[in-house]
Amino acid sequence: MSNSQFSPYQNTQPYAQQARQPRAIVLVNNIPALWEEIEITTTTFYNADNYHVQLPLNGQNSNLNLNYWATTQNFTIQIYVGFPSNPYNYSTSDLDLIIEGDCDELEVDPLSARVMLSGRDLTSRFIDTKTTNKYPNQTSSQIAAIFAAEHGLMTNITPTFTPVGSYYNSQNVLMSKVTTEWDLLCYLANQENYFVYVKQNVLYFNPKTYDLSNVYTLQYQAPTPSNASPTFNGMRLGLFRSTTLSSDVSVTIKIPYNINTGKADFVRASSTHRSRAYLHNVPAPSGKVQKYSFVMPGLTKQQAQQKANQILQDITLHEVRLTAYIPGNNILQKNGAVQLKGTNTAYDQLYYIEQIVRRINVPEGYNMEISAKNQSTDTEITL
Repeated sequence: MSNSQFSPYQNTQPYAQQARQPRAIVLVNNIPALWEEIEITTTTFYNADNYHVQLPLNGQNSNLNLNYWATTQNFTIQIYVGFPSNPYNYSTSDLDLIIEGDCDELEVDPLSARVMLSGRDLTSRFIDTKTTNKYPNQTSSQIAAIFAAEHGLMTNITPTFTPVGSYYNSQNVLMSKVTTEWDLLCYLANQENYFVYVKQNVLYFNPKTYDLSNVYTLQYQAPTPSNASPTFNGMRLGLFRSTTLSSDVSVTIKIPYNINTGKADFVRASSTHRSRAYLHNVPAPSGKVQKYSFVMPGLTKQQAQQKANQILQDITLHEVRLTAYIPGNNILQKNGAVQLKGTNTAYDQLYYIEQIVRRINVPEGYNMEISAKNQSTDTEITL
């Protein structure tokens, strides 16, 4: 069945054949709904993505009347976006499911005849469920599978083999502490060096890797004698450097009691900036060191070193950041990256996605703002 009648786009001009013609379908409890504006925010790992949708109150499917909004207890929203081959006759099978999630807040304005829906992806089901059971005899992957089944989600899980009780014992975790299922999953993912996130109706629990098979290129070209303005395959570009983190960084973890040796110990991880003497008119590294110290009892030296390495990487990943406002696409995901080219500076490098805000409406079409980060190309991490 075609859902084209649920799209506000009705452009039949000849030039539309050459123009981008994005389409979107919003389902409210599997009921197609007319929409006016859509915003979808894709965040980092360990966090819930969220959405905001504005619908007209009138002209909807007869089921979506004012009484429906006033009395229905639960709303599950699915938002599909894409570029169908026939933009005037399409269904959900022609688009990509960008987000599926339960509605957290509903606002109805009967005077302007609008309905506003806001919510998170299905990560919210784990976030909103508290537990005191830590499953010490289960592995991390088994716990992830148990939680997913309880909430009706499918799974994409790489098996782990260490009973999680060993993590609790080594780090003095209180077994009786009330926590959320999501906090427990994030804690376990951190121990395994895994990413955990929900996409559509699937819980992912896998080793930390980024998908670099389809890197999105941002192409900049400086002004030329024949073209006085720079060119860019987007509408806005911002490049940022943290002058604090551009100093050398040192992370030290102190272990008051090493469970293997019975003595105090410490480990260190550091990043240094390579000499830039080969670059003309570029100041040398300052030589200053930004120091971070942590006390983590109950770890082995190997576990502490892994923690130090991870903390250092998280810190230095914020050294260089990029923001861009570009035409919307469904390619970029939270485990993806963008490549900036054309500035002929150290800014030309790979940036890992930090946030994607996709917006689609009639006046502006389908656009998105992206924020990405990476450490400087002249940074070296040493252990």
